[in-house]
Amino acid sequence: LSEAERILLLTGDTPPAVQSTLVTLQALQDLTSKLLLLHNVSNPGRHPSTEVLQRVLRTPIHASLPYDPAQELALGKGVPLAVVKRDSPFVVAHPPKLYSISD
Repeated sequence: LSEAERILLLTGDTPPAVQSTLVTLQALQDLTSKLLLLHNVSNPGRHPSTEVLQRVLRTPIHASLPYDPAQELALGKGVPLAVVKRDSPFVVAHPPKLYSISD
C-alpha cells in the first residue's frame, strides 16, 4: 500500500461496516493522504446521510455509490451496469469514464 498512488476504501453504513471502517482507518492512519473513502449503498431503504457518516468516521467521503436494483442483473450478465440500464441511479450519478468498456 505504501507504493500506491491512491487507496480506495469502500464502506457501507451498517453498524458492522462502520466499525470495520473505523478500525481500517486507524490501521491506515499513516496513509490517509492517499486514502479515498467511498460509501456503497448496497440495499434499498433509509440510510444515514453522507454528513452523518463523515462525522462518525471522522474522515471525508469522496463519493456515494447509490443502491441500484439493476446491478444484480448486470452482474448476472457479466456486463457493466451502463450496458444493462443507462438510466440507472449509479450511471446517472457518475461519469461514463468510470465504467467504460474501452478502458
